[in-house]
Amino acid sequence: MIITSMLSGLIALAAFLIAVQILTRLTTASPVMVYFLTALFIHLGAMAGGAWIYPGLSYWHGATIYWFGFMAYLFAFGAFYKSISLLILQQIYSAQGHRMSLDRVATDIVLPCFTNRIDVMLDGGLVRQEDDKYTLTEQGKKTAGKIAKLQKLFGIDQCGLYDH
Repeated sequence: MIITSMLSGLIALAAFLIAVQILTRLTTASPVMVYFLTALFIHLGAMAGGAWIYPGLSYWHGATIYWFGFMAYLFAFGAFYKSISLLILQQIYSAQGHRMSLDRVATDIVLPCFTNRIDVMLDGGLVRQEDDKYTLTEQGKKTAGKIAKLQKLFGIDQCGLYDH
């Protein structure tokens, strides 16, 4: 039953990989939400179906294969989803002669990305704009405090991936 369970996990993972490719192209919903809901429904369906076809099917072996594959895929997706570094590389690649000045990178790529992030924080009530400066709201202060505590818990003392 262990091999059968592992096989059911692999089949479920293949179904997930196919389903998210289709669903993310058919909907305007957040890809993260599509991934989460698809993963959950396929897992539940596969495990229930596997247990129905093979009574006594070992749950944990198949679930481990499935969720490991899901997490690996999600990790890869996260690396590409809104990476400013990859966007910069793509834009330089698309530019004439594969060259772009730092000023153009900053104004055409980085500034719009950061402006979008500020807009999200404004819409979420985390910051407010006062003239040309941004101030944390009470909700923003609470959120920033929680983030600082979580960073401390995980031993994160730098903000970026590339800090030493």
